[in-house]
Amino acid sequence: MILVPIAFVNEHIETLHELDIEYCDEVAKEAGVTQIERAAAPNDHPTFIAAMADVVSQHLTAGPRVSRQYLSRCAHCVSQRCKSSKEFYKTLCNFDNEPEMAVTKI
Repeated sequence: MILVPIAFVNEHIETLHELDIEYCDEVAKEAGVTQIERAAAPNDHPTFIAAMADVVSQHLTAGPRVSRQYLSRCAHCVSQRCKSSKEFYKTLCNFDNEPEMAVTKI
């Protein structure tokens, strides 16, 4: 059986420990198989890197560089550093004439 962890784009300690050691043992027992191998993550494969670069390039040319949600501040935030960074990122977008997103207070 081959385990394909589509949520992992690179291999790191979480991948190696949780998937290779813990999860593969569980799945093998539940599925009644004696051997499970994990497919390699894309890591720095040239095709994967090119695809990621293409996605980023399309985003930068097609839309705002920063999402409106990122510009929102947390409820009760009083950090001047946070406010300054949000104001800086807002200058990268064309949101100046639009109202800020409402923050839901809990």
